[in-house]
Amino acid sequence: MTDTEKIDQVLRDVADLKGQALVDGVIDLVDRHRPLHVSIVGGEPLLHPQLEELLAIAHELQVGARIQLTTNGILLKEYARDLKKAGLKRINISLDSLQETRYRRITRGGDLRQVLAGIDEALLVGFNPIKMNVL
Repeated sequence: MTDTEKIDQVLRDVADLKGQALVDGVIDLVDRHRPLHVSIVGGEPLLHPQLEELLAIAHELQVGARIQLTTNGILLKEYARDLKKAGLKRINISLDSLQETRYRRITRGGDLRQVLAGIDEALLVGFNPIKMNVL
């Protein structure tokens, strides 16, 4: 089994964990494999109740040079400062459109101004770089 296959298996094992078992699984994964890059994606990571704790652990364990989170940006204004304190350095924002009416239609009622306010807050607290994927 290659290293990549081993890591994929560990990630599958960790994916179903909750609470303290999730934290312990992430600590074990990072400690054993020392990844150079960690991307936090899937659904909306800002909704995960333990996100800040997991980021702080990865940062404390000195996970390589890069920990990155991909978000739709809707909750970013609320969480940007805490994410920065937890050690997150890079944010990737998936943005469906820069046109308000099109954004609202694609996201079924989403508010583009909320996302833009989140981007402003992320810049204010010092995130660099912020990568934006605009459709």
